[in-house]
Amino acid sequence: MSSEKQIEFTYFDTSSGRNQLASIRQKDFDDQLEKLKKAVERVLARMQKLGKLELSEITAKAELSGGLPVFKATGSIEMKWTLPKNHKK
Repeated sequence: MSSEKQIEFTYFDTSSGRNQLASIRQKDFDDQLEKLKKAVERVLARMQKLGKLELSEITAKAELSGGLPVFKATGSIEMKWTLPKNHKK
């Protein structure tokens, strides 16, 4: 067993219709982040090119905030495509 302290997030669950406190363990949170990472990688593999444009920049933003009984996660991914420098018109 790891000597690292395991984190557990507590939040107010309104999505279930029960409006009660719920929690998510660090491992579950890490597992969800890994699934998100793999999904983004799959999308990026297909979006490297849009016609003559090439993906030139990607920015990922994430924000976690919390405190009993609120846990909030938000984020975004911004992508920019440009014509390659050696592109002939």
